[in-house]
Amino acid sequence: MVTIKQGSKGPEVTRLAKLLGLSPRTVCDKEMSDAMCAYQKAWGLTADGVFGYKSWKHILIAERYSKNKSGKIVDSDYELFAWLLGCEAIMIKAFVSVESGGSGFLPSGRPRILFESYQFWKNLKAEGIDPNKYLPEYSDVITTKWIKNYKGGEGEWTRMEKARKISQGAANKSASWGMLQIMGFNYSLCAEPSITKFVEDMGKDEFTQLSLGIEFMRSAGIVPYMISKDFTKLAKKYNGPGYAANKYDLKLKNAYYSLKSKKN
Repeated sequence: MVTIKQGSKGPEVTRLAKLLGLSPRTVCDKEMSDAMCAYQKAWGLTADGVFGYKSWKHILIAERYSKNKSGKIVDSDYELFAWLLGCEAIMIKAFVSVESGGSGFLPSGRPRILFESYQFWKNLKAEGIDPNKYLPEYSDVITTKWIKNYKGGEGEWTRMEKARKISQGAANKSASWGMLQIMGFNYSLCAEPSITKFVEDMGKDEFTQLSLGIEFMRSAGIVPYMISKDFTKLAKKYNGPGYAANKYDLKLKNAYYSLKSKKN
């Protein structure tokens, strides 16, 4: 992504001018700067006449929906977000492949989730709720440490609905969601104002899921390692300190090079 302001030059100026409905140009002049401010103001963005990440993301997504109103992901969507992040589209595809196999929704139409019982314990405690009160009846959704107790697929929604009987907010924060399996407690890193809005948006379509995941990657400081292809640091940052036991770095690396070989 290239930040554009008055005095900027180059092909990205021409690209932005077209998106703003201006005549072709290669230099960002006052007319264009004023148009940038007007666009930002109209859409509730910081109206400073500087087109950085947020402004570019907004106008590019608007252009995308003007051409393709479907929420289904197409290759150009990966290219859009890759340009914004400055990484390869294949790197984003590799994450999607490892995290969800390429699909953010179940056959029922509900978002793909994975419920973490140990996170539910932590999130209940954070809300001032004593998890011990709900044991052993809720031992399948409340544990003091990580255990592999997943049911997979629709079974994860059975666990979610059970946990929601205790606390909907804590339950929603305790699952990973969508194509990129973003943990609910990371909703603010996805630029969402609340866990409720996060869950609502995760249920919209795959393009929205991908957009939220991209926002998380950027906010969490993952992008530099996506650009450098440091799979060890990527795995630790994205999957957590237990990444080695899951061989997450190898899974991600293999997915990346597999996709790259197919492209070539």
